[in-house]
Amino acid sequence: MYNNHEYLNQLEKFATVNRSGINSYEFFRKCEWHIPKKILEDEISSENWDFIEFIWFAMNLNLVSKSVYMFSPSNYTYCQNYLEWKTKSKFPRLFNYIYINKFKHLIDLRHLTISERSIKIFDTFSTPRLSEFSNDFISYLKELDEKACYGLISNVDFLKNIIQDSRFIEEFSSDENDISNQYFKILTYKISNL
Repeated sequence: MYNNHEYLNQLEKFATVNRSGINSYEFFRKCEWHIPKKILEDEISSENWDFIEFIWFAMNLNLVSKSVYMFSPSNYTYCQNYLEWKTKSKFPRLFNYIYINKFKHLIDLRHLTISERSIKIFDTFSTPRLSEFSNDFISYLKELDEKACYGLISNVDFLKNIIQDSRFIEEFSSDENDISNQYFKILTYKISNL
């Protein structure tokens, strides 16, 4: 996660909406990000596979940050400091980059007003890689220092707790045809078998 400087640099470019005191992040300055629809349309319709990989990277990082904040808020700052140390301070606010909406609102592109062609390209590229993307999410959480980020529980127990929590489940669509729903099912299966 923290070694992918190309994607982290790209994420910083989209992190333009700065707010504090919003929603449950009231004690932390978060840097909300989004990808303008025109950029999404242009990059996906041109079959920029690297850009689609970046979307998954950014959304998985987003889920990691939200998960640590939701389930271990007292350790959130320690975890942020740990990531800053791991990236040698190149990305000091890595954990503060929060997608402006829920996971499903970007991954399930039908929620956005972009072309059917782009949606099909994104889904066709993503569907066979959902297992790989879910492995990335799990590995990102495992890369974090357990004591700094989770307190008294192991990262496996942390994963098993978050996958059952309604706040985490709400990030994904309940429609079985949506990519985020399929992704959640794969995550649930993999985490339950850790």
